[in-house]
Amino acid sequence: MDVDRHHQLQAVCARALEKGYRLAISNPCFELWLWLHHHEVAPHLDTCQKLEQAIRLHLGSYNKANLRTEQFHPFLHQAIARAKALTGSANNPIPSFPGTHVSLLMERLL
Repeated sequence: MDVDRHHQLQAVCARALEKGYRLAISNPCFELWLWLHHHEVAPHLDTCQKLEQAIRLHLGSYNKANLRTEQFHPFLHQAIARAKALTGSANNPIPSFPGTHVSLLMERLL
């Protein structure tokens, strides 16, 4: 889930955790996770729009509805390490800004 799209995120998280679900949340959005495959987070990339634009510039194109996984998969372990290095991401249901739990999901899948 992305933080930027849910107005009742605290309630959604609480309900999901009550039911035993584990969550993979990105703050502010999933594009943060994608960006971490190629670079560390930069302070100026503080919105989803800026992250999308940076990805587009770095890769030459970006279509969130049709990701080219070959642009990200080779860098999966770097993305996991970079996400884990972000402070406050692992221990909170909603990661602090910027942060993502997608790395935790990926580690489980690996």
